[in-house]
Amino acid sequence: MSASFNDVALLPPWQEALRARCFHPFEPFTEFHRDEIEQSIPERFEDQVRKHALRPAVKTHDRELTYDHLNRAANRIAHAILGIRGERQEQVGLLCNQGAAAIAATLGALKAGKTYVPLDPGVPEARNRFILNDAEIRLILADNEELNVRPRFGWKGHHRSQHR
Repeated sequence: MSASFNDVALLPPWQEALRARCFHPFEPFTEFHRDEIEQSIPERFEDQVRKHALRPAVKTHDRELTYDHLNRAANRIAHAILGIRGERQEQVGLLCNQGAAAIAATLGALKAGKTYVPLDPGVPEARNRFILNDAEIRLILADNEELNVRPRFGWKGHHRSQHR
């Protein structure tokens, strides 16, 4: 099935010039159709899950998740968020070290229709406290290493851990 001219988004000249210089060792540049560009991140991810369920989606030094496994983890997180906070529009804090848990938490927050606000365990606690208050965060998703959110930040909202 070939794409018609109207199905492919037109690039501005400067992006077209950049694209011409791009090189991918395994396949040529892939054009995105307009309906793909207009999808949300969770919708786009679900497409990848359908196409590549058993392929690796995330690989870290100690862990590898397939698209299907990552999708199931993100769905569990999304359901937990919705169970705690409902469907209202709001921000969810993510206090996770880099890795598979952070990616699953990010996707879970987006699937629940929330905006995620990354919190960095490596910055001074006062910075994260400021972000929590400024963004009016009422729920924090934390991985096992960052589970002690309340005593560290003096925070009184909900938190949920992402178990490995």
